[in-house]
Amino acid sequence: MGRAMKKPRHLKKNKSPTSKSNPTFSQNVRSAKITHDDIRKAMEAVNNLPEDDRKNFTSRSIAMMKAFGLFNEQEEDPDEKQIAKITAVQARVTAMAKLIDSGAIKKRWTMESGKEGLTYISREVLKVAAVATLHGGEDEPSYFNGEEFLRLILEFAEQEGEA
Repeated sequence: MGRAMKKPRHLKKNKSPTSKSNPTFSQNVRSAKITHDDIRKAMEAVNNLPEDDRKNFTSRSIAMMKAFGLFNEQEEDPDEKQIAKITAVQARVTAMAKLIDSGAIKKRWTMESGKEGLTYISREVLKVAAVATLHGGEDEPSYFNGEEFLRLILEFAEQEGEA
């Protein structure tokens, strides 16, 4: 008779790389709690870069990491959740920028700053960027659904309106 084969360690109960006890990096990114202040902080860090650096992914990433305190001298190595949060913020900022550049939300919610490459963005847009469903997979860029995004902007604007 043959010997019984052991289950691989990653298939044992609660040891799966996708289980709640051990989420993947991608799951940490998707589940990171992001606020509109996080989005604003990241955008301010990027906006303070020279124009050429704003177009460079690495420069933007480092600026965001600094804004979130990951390059402090006293700081220990960041944990995976901190890195996942910054990755989530960057994905949301990039997806929001794509929508703005496409013209899908431009009219009432953004305004050119007069400075090359900089656009003023309403608080409602930042709030939606923090909570809207982020689409895309492991091997494709993240994006927002334009119609859903606009619907959420209108909902946030209505909640903050005054009579």
